[in-house]
Amino acid sequence: MTMIDHSVPIGSGLSLSGRFRLPDGMTELIKGRIDSIVIFLHGWGADGTDLAPLSDVLAQALPEHAKNTAFFTPDAPDICSANPAGRQWFELSFDETGRQKHPDLCWQAATVIHQLLDAVSLDMGVPADRIILGGFSQGGMLSLAAGPSYQQRIAGVFSLSGAYLTLSQQQELQAAGTGHLDAGFPILLVHGDDDAVVPPQALGHAKEALEGLGAAPDMHMVKQLGHGIDMEVISHLGGFLSGALSPS
Repeated sequence: MTMIDHSVPIGSGLSLSGRFRLPDGMTELIKGRIDSIVIFLHGWGADGTDLAPLSDVLAQALPEHAKNTAFFTPDAPDICSANPAGRQWFELSFDETGRQKHPDLCWQAATVIHQLLDAVSLDMGVPADRIILGGFSQGGMLSLAAGPSYQQRIAGVFSLSGAYLTLSQQQELQAAGTGHLDAGFPILLVHGDDDAVVPPQALGHAKEALEGLGAAPDMHMVKQLGHGIDMEVISHLGGFLSGALSPS
C-alpha cells in the first residue's frame, strides 16, 4: 500500500492538497495507469488525514474488477471558523430547528468540487463515469450537491452522516435537463441513529428529497452509532463502491 501527498491544481492559481492511496503495486501517480478514483471529502473542522486511513480498508475490500482504484482525500480550501487547526468546505450555521441557515453556501462550494473533478479526470486520465464522489458529514452534504450537478455523469455519490441542503438548486437543473438524478444514478446514504451532530432525521429527509427528483438512493440507518463511521458503515460503503464500479 502506497499513500502519497498530492496537490491538484483546480484553476485560478488554486489547488487542493491531500493524500492519494494508490492501487496495490503502484508507487507513483502515472496518467493512464488508474482505472477509477474515489474522492472522499472530510467533515467540518477536520482535514483529509481524518479519512485517509479508511482508504486502505476500503481498497482492500474491493473486488478484483475494482482493484485498480485510487482514493483521494483532499483538504478543504478554507480554515474552519470554529477550529483553526481544521478545514471547512463552507461555513456552517444553524437556526433553532437545526437547519442550515445558508444552504446556498453549499451550492457555491460545489463549484470547487466540479473543478476538482475536472482536474482529477484530466490529470489521471480517468473518465468521469469512473469517479465516485462522497464524504462524511459536511463532506457528504457537499457531495450530494456537487455530484449530481456536475457537467458529466459520474459513477456515483455517497453521504455518511450528512444531509441534503440543495434541493431547490437541483430541481432547477433537473427541470432544465442538465441534472443527472434518475433511478440509475447510484447514491448511498448512511447515518447513525444516535448522531447528536447531524440529526438522524436528515437521512429520511435526504432520501425523500432525492426520490422526489427521480433518484432511488440506497439508505441505511445504523443502530447505536453516533456521529462517526463504524464497521457496519464501512461494509455498506464497500458494497456500494463495488457495485458502482462494476464493469458496464
